Amino acid sequence: MSISNNINKANGFTLIELVVVIVILGILAVTALPKFIDISTDAHIATLKSFAGTFKSTSQMVHLKQVIENDVSGDASEGINLFGIFIQTSYGYIDGGSAGDFLSVLQGDVAIGTNLSSPCNDDAFCLNSRSASSGYPGLTLPSTDGSIVIVFPKGYTRNESCFAYYWFSQQSGDVPVVGVISTGC
Repeated sequence: MSISNNINKANGFTLIELVVVIVILGILAVTALPKFIDISTDAHIATLKSFAGTFKSTSQMVHLKQVIENDVSGDASEGINLFGIFIQTSYGYIDGGSAGDFLSVLQGDVAIGTNLSSPCNDDAFCLNSRSASSGYPGLTLPSTDGSIVIVFPKGYTRNESCFAYYWFSQQSGDVPVVGVISTGC
């Protein structure tokens, strides 16, 4: 008799238990989903911060080498051979007049952006250099002389507030300014 009682008892979940579990999973998905929607923005900002760090460390490395070689004149024809690549310098710093100087030391999927009024579509990021007087949204520089190199993500233009930058004034010899503008990312 005990064998037949065990056969009649089914082990499993009732319909109500399954509905409760589905509702709980739905609530968890709705509360967690917004945290994951913004991941691409966070990734762009983190990568831009990485580019800014590369700008800064490369500039410091070039400057240190120029100081050691006692070659810190303001003459724009001075330069440095870094990893087999000639980089234009002024006052011992990368002068920022050519995006190619940074393109040669950046790692990753980066291209020099040519059409600056349309979004970057060449690679994951575009690099561009301009005179500092061109102006960039959200960016205040110590002066409008000198050059600025920016890197901005695919899908953005240089006029959106989503870029890393390197500014250097060839006239004053001030220390380069490096940073990230991310309010438009």
